[in-house]
Amino acid sequence: MTETNVLTEEQTGSKSAKDRFVAELDQRDGVQLPRWFQEVRADGAARVRECEFPHYKEEDWRFTSIKPILRTPFTVAKALERVPAGEPALEQRRFPEEAAAELVFVNGYFAPELSKTGGLPKGVTVIPFRQADSQHEGLLRAHLDKYVTARPNMFTALNSAFLQDGALVHIADGVKLDQPVHLIHLSAPGGEPLAAFGRVLVVAGTNSELRVAESHFPAAGASVPYLNNAVTEMVLGEGAAVHHYKVTEEASEAFHMAGIRVYQEPESVFRSHNITLSGRIVRHDLSVELQGEGADCQLNGLYLTDNEQLVDNYTSIDHAKAHCTSWIGYKGVLDGRSRGVFTGHVMVRPDSQKTDSNQLNSNMLLSENATIDTKPQLEIFADDVKCTHGSTTGGPHERVIFYFRTRGMTEAMARGMLTYGFASEVVDQIDIEPLRHRLDRWVFDRYSPEKHTSLPEKE
Repeated sequence: MTETNVLTEEQTGSKSAKDRFVAELDQRDGVQLPRWFQEVRADGAARVRECEFPHYKEEDWRFTSIKPILRTPFTVAKALERVPAGEPALEQRRFPEEAAAELVFVNGYFAPELSKTGGLPKGVTVIPFRQADSQHEGLLRAHLDKYVTARPNMFTALNSAFLQDGALVHIADGVKLDQPVHLIHLSAPGGEPLAAFGRVLVVAGTNSELRVAESHFPAAGASVPYLNNAVTEMVLGEGAAVHHYKVTEEASEAFHMAGIRVYQEPESVFRSHNITLSGRIVRHDLSVELQGEGADCQLNGLYLTDNEQLVDNYTSIDHAKAHCTSWIGYKGVLDGRSRGVFTGHVMVRPDSQKTDSNQLNSNMLLSENATIDTKPQLEIFADDVKCTHGSTTGGPHERVIFYFRTRGMTEAMARGMLTYGFASEVVDQIDIEPLRHRLDRWVFDRYSPEKHTSLPEKE
C-alpha cells in the first residue's frame, strides 16, 4: 500500500469519526446551563467543525496512530441513573483521611453521593462547575477554556464542545492548604463504547500553596472500549506553588487522550508528577507557559507499558520571560510489543535571558519487540542561557545482573529488582503517602518475579 493510500485511509477514518461527533453536537444535554457554560460549549463546537483529527503527517503526532480510536463508534456518555456505590475500584484508590476534599466524577458527571467536600478551610473552594455561584462564575469566565485555545486540537475542542461538568479548585491569595485535593475520574462503560469528557480548572492565588491529585481508572470488570478525553487547565498567580499528580490506569482496551495547560506568573512554582500504568492508547499533551520572571517548573513522569500498549508523552515548556528555570525528567519501562513516544520541547524566546532548562528521557526496554521514539528538542533564541537535553535507552546492564547473581539472586530476581529501582525513583518523589504507597506496591508487584511479603526497606 502506498503512502498516499495510507493517508487517504486515515483521512477517511478521521472524517467519519468527526461526522459522528458533529452529529451529536445538537443532541447535547443543555438543560438549565448558565450562559457562560453555553458559551464555552459553543466555542468548542466551532473549533470541532474547524479542526481535523491529527495524523502521522503532523510532526507532533508522527509516531502515534489513532486509527483504533477513529474506527470505534463512540457514543457521548450520559449521566448514570444509578452510580455504583461501594465500587471496589473506587474504594481502593481513595485517600482515606489525607484528602481535604475528594470529588468523584463518573463518565464526566459529578457524583455527589460518592464525594467528600465538607470541612475545607476558608479561602479554599473545591466544587463541580454546575454548583458555581456568581462569585465562582467570574473565575470560570476569566480562565476556563482560555489556555487550550493557544494550541488547539480536535481532542481539546471535543472536550469543550461536550462539556457537561468539571471541577473548580480555587485557593485564595496567601492560603496554604496542607492536605491534598483528590479528583477522581471513574469510567463506567455500559454495553457500548462511550466517550467521556472530564474537565478541571485550578486557580491558585498569589503566594498560595496547593496539591492536586487526579486519578483516572475504570469500574471493576470494564471490558468495553471507551474514550476518556480529559482536559486540565491550571493558573498560578505570583509566588504560588502547585503540585499536580496524575495517575492514568485505564482498562486494557481503553483510550485516554489528555490535554494539560499550565500558565505561570512571576516567582510561581509548578511540580508535575505524571504516572501512566495502563491503557491501550494513552497520550498526554502537557504544555507550560512561563509568563513571569523567576517562574520555575519541574515535569516528572513515569510510563510502564506492556503487550500492544502505546503511550505518548508530549511535553512543552515556553520560556517567555527571563530568569526562569525548568526541568523535564521522564522515565519509561517498556515490555512486550509495546511502544513509547516522548517529546520534550523547550522554547526559549529572545528576551528570556538567564534561562536554565534541563531535560532527560530515560528508557528501559525489557523486550526486543518493545520500541521507544524519543525526541528531546530545544529552540533557543536568547544568548545568555544554560540548556541541556538528553536521552538514554537500553536494558538492564548485564554486569550489574551478574553482580546480583554472585550475591545469591536468580537472574529473574536481579532483573526485577533493577527494574523496580529504576521506576521507583519517580514514584519516591510523590509526597502524598497513600498514593506513593499504592504506586510503589503496584510497581513492585508488576516486576517482581516472586511474591514477597514486604517491599524492600527504603531510607
